[in-house]
Amino acid sequence: MKIIKGMKIIVVLTEEEQKRLENLAEQARNLGRQKGIFPEPLSYQVDDEKIWQELIVRILVRGGAQPLERLPSDRKRELQEQTRLSKLLGEPDPYSFLKNLLAVSPRPTRFPKKAAKAIVELLNNDKVVNRNECRIVLLDGIDKQRQSPQEIRRLLMQRTGFGPKSVSDLMIVLGISHDVIAFDTRIVNTLVKWGVFSDWEGDRLKNIVQKCELIYTALEAEIRKVLAEFPSMNCCDIKHMCLAFFDRVIFRCYKELERMANLGLVRQTQVGE
Repeated sequence: MKIIKGMKIIVVLTEEEQKRLENLAEQARNLGRQKGIFPEPLSYQVDDEKIWQELIVRILVRGGAQPLERLPSDRKRELQEQTRLSKLLGEPDPYSFLKNLLAVSPRPTRFPKKAAKAIVELLNNDKVVNRNECRIVLLDGIDKQRQSPQEIRRLLMQRTGFGPKSVSDLMIVLGISHDVIAFDTRIVNTLVKWGVFSDWEGDRLKNIVQKCELIYTALEAEIRKVLAEFPSMNCCDIKHMCLAFFDRVIFRCYKELERMANLGLVRQTQVGE
């Protein structure tokens, strides 16, 4: 894969890398169908508390999603109850409250103090929360009919201060768009394992992609182009396999896909071609 920089950043896959991506897309399609994995349905109205809780999740998983994923269900319920928007707005010292809450074992995040600070910053961000009315204003003024997913993502990045990966993930789970992908560690490493980015190391590529929106968008466009060759999974109005479906399947089935790659499925497919 080459990243060409100029007036516009373009990501170019070699013919061999493109075949590997097609192979991965086919396996993801099969796994998704077998396991019934689909992204959240598209929605025009999202509950304020759902938006707020998903914003908190994006903060807690910084540094890795494993602590939150391994959390017992009763601890998750406690966290959701204790971090409700109305409750936090009523706390005299929300930072101290959150710092202590997140430090209790089992921890939902690797960085309780940083997470507490970031949540308080969101709480005080008037582009995200209207404190006087106790409501979320993050999506105010967004028109999914007139604005492209990339325009909406850029706007949400400006409002939240989040990067393209976190905002893309947020857009998928809230049903804002199925035409984005969240390039997290699992997805980037899966792409590298399957030889799609044969000359890149996973962490290095992830860092470059997540820090540069232009590269992020260019890589997303290249994957979208390959997915356009596959039939729609009927989870949205996109007429081919959407990025959100590809994203959710890899995120949920990355261990199975990694085993396939380790067993040489990628190489075997190439020999057959």
